[in-house]
Amino acid sequence: MLINIERVVDDLKNIKLNNVFFEAIANSMQANATKIDVKIYSANLYGDIQNSLQYIDKLEIIDNGDGFNKENLKSFKEYGSKHKISLGCKGIGRFIYLKIFRHIYIESKNIEFAFNINGIEKQKEASNSITKISFLEPKENISINFKNLEQAIKEHFLPYFLMHENNKHIEINIYNNNKLEYKILSNQIPNFKEKQFNIKEYSFVLTYAYGNKELKNEGHYVADKRVVSKNSDLENEKKYNLFKDNELKIYFILESIYFDKNVNNERNELLIYPKKKTAFQFGDLCWEDIHNELELQLKEIYKENGFDIDKTIKKNRKEAIKKFPYLGAYFDDSNELNIEQMQKNAKKEFENDKNFLRDENNKKDKNYEVKLSKVTQAELAEYIFDRNRIIQKLRECIKNKSIEEEVHNLFMPRHTKDEKQNYKTNNIWLFDDRFMGYDKIFSDFNIKNIFPNLYDKLERPDILSIVSNTYDKNKITDILLIEFKKPHENITPAQAEEQLLKYGRFINHLVDNKIRIWAYAFLKFNNDTMESLNDKAYNKIFTSSNFPLCYKYHERNNMIINFLDYEALICDAENRNKLFLNILKGKYLNDE
Repeated sequence: MLINIERVVDDLKNIKLNNVFFEAIANSMQANATKIDVKIYSANLYGDIQNSLQYIDKLEIIDNGDGFNKENLKSFKEYGSKHKISLGCKGIGRFIYLKIFRHIYIESKNIEFAFNINGIEKQKEASNSITKISFLEPKENISINFKNLEQAIKEHFLPYFLMHENNKHIEINIYNNNKLEYKILSNQIPNFKEKQFNIKEYSFVLTYAYGNKELKNEGHYVADKRVVSKNSDLENEKKYNLFKDNELKIYFILESIYFDKNVNNERNELLIYPKKKTAFQFGDLCWEDIHNELELQLKEIYKENGFDIDKTIKKNRKEAIKKFPYLGAYFDDSNELNIEQMQKNAKKEFENDKNFLRDENNKKDKNYEVKLSKVTQAELAEYIFDRNRIIQKLRECIKNKSIEEEVHNLFMPRHTKDEKQNYKTNNIWLFDDRFMGYDKIFSDFNIKNIFPNLYDKLERPDILSIVSNTYDKNKITDILLIEFKKPHENITPAQAEEQLLKYGRFINHLVDNKIRIWAYAFLKFNNDTMESLNDKAYNKIFTSSNFPLCYKYHERNNMIINFLDYEALICDAENRNKLFLNILKGKYLNDE
């Protein structure tokens, strides 16, 4: 049977230079080599020498193994050979060479031959003491970082070193233009421990080194004692999220018969689904199954080393929720040990979900309703949380005696042209949540257009706003009047009341119907203030401050006047918001 080598090579996917090194070194080891020299030649002076990068002219892999005996040569000539299948060989590894290089020349103990897209050429007998494979004419400029190569080879063959049955000492030398750069010795590896576990009918072996400073926080997946992929190189949906904490640094190697039977021909990918889309999609394992069990095994290892993952995550979630309770739903699945990272990830996911919902094309997505519910709840919670921040900001303003413009802008921006009510653009709820039921709110800028004579004839109150569902002044139902009096001013309730009643009287002269007016006067309360309000039969709503909120309905002007001490205002707003905050925090922070 004739094989179209060019077609075979074209069909190979995701082949990189490291795959050439891995395949050639693995072949040397399987030929019982104990010394392997990797020689990289580069005459190019334009490589990035500062970063140890040079363009490759040719490679040589030299070993002291068995070489190409009759069986090995026959296997080399046969596509999909079953020779060494017990070692996990797929019978196509040599074609990987031609993905990167145009010509391969092999010098073995008894034979020499060339290998290219046309097959084997120039075959002749020879008498050599070593086996040398030369890789010639790279198909494109290829640069190499020697330090990274040393690390990659060490990591890739670590499982082989750990599990080699004969415990032979293998030496791999890396040369740069005949200068020895790195030496890798199979007997100089860290101490590893081993755990075994099952997932359904499949057995898995987890070999690991915990807390080793020389090793990265990394995982490797192995088929037939050869690394197929690193965890960090997997696609996000297939990757296991290792804990990013120096105290939990772990280097693991996971092998299984399940991996052996699901590795691709190129040996650079495990053909495993990220997760099951439906219960009947397929019967075998998916990455989600594997990683769920892997996480349980790793948590046991961490616990054995004095670190309770679940306890730490639970504690961190509570701390994060205390700071950002509105993101509680986004902390539910958080697996971070770093609180700052946990908060950062939750905020990012929240924003991503909002952007997802804004895109009309996503309305038919199967996750749309789930995300909509999650975002809606989070935004409502965020609003309640933001209200609490506004209350605390108001407390600071009062404490710092920044009464006039700063406080005004805190309630509602001055001279605003916005007419549409937006629950995030004003904080009129500080006075009464009922004002949030209107869809329009007008400040002084717009009121000039609606009541042009009001500003000309009266000294304006600190805040004069209209809360309404209409632009027609004769259909306006509610007006909000607010007077801020500086604490040091000697203003009595009678003076403030007279001024507010005068405003109300004038407003009702300008319209055909009788508008309902909500008036708020803020004074610096003392015992004399309370006596004056008691004399006028003002009703009281007690707050947690020293003074109550005092109010009274004035029928003639259809006006409710409220007198508040600044601290009472804050306490009243705080009490109205506290219930929602407690519900919000309690949902996530209740002790189990």
